[in-house]
Amino acid sequence: MAPPIKRKKTVFYAAAPLLAALAVFLIFSGFYHCPVDLIFGIPCPGCGMTRAFLCLLKGDLSGSLQMHPLLLPVLIFFAYYACALLFGWKKPGRRFYYAAAGALFAVWAARMILFFGRAEPMLFNERSLTGLILGYMRKK
Repeated sequence: MAPPIKRKKTVFYAAAPLLAALAVFLIFSGFYHCPVDLIFGIPCPGCGMTRAFLCLLKGDLSGSLQMHPLLLPVLIFFAYYACALLFGWKKPGRRFYYAAAGALFAVWAARMILFFGRAEPMLFNERSLTGLILGYMRKK
């Protein structure tokens, strides 16, 4: 039986291309939609990240930062984490994850306060479950 580190690398090498292909399919097919947005009609803390990535692929850094200002740090983190898995680098500790979650929440809260209802992606989804219920209640 292979040592655990070798097995992790093998799984990573096998899964990474499949996950990347799935992500590309979901992004470009328009099939994936945020469950928080579908149910509640409000953007989740990660809303706009996919559109920010697409803007970045097109070379539109300004549009990318407008869609989600934390995309670049997230991409840098994923690149580092992949290297940590592949080359045995030290993985980030709990403090990092708590700080990252705090930053994500803080940016989301600031965007909700400053931009909700005014600019993409911080718009209310009228076709969400909550939006449909509210629309039905307004009609009565």
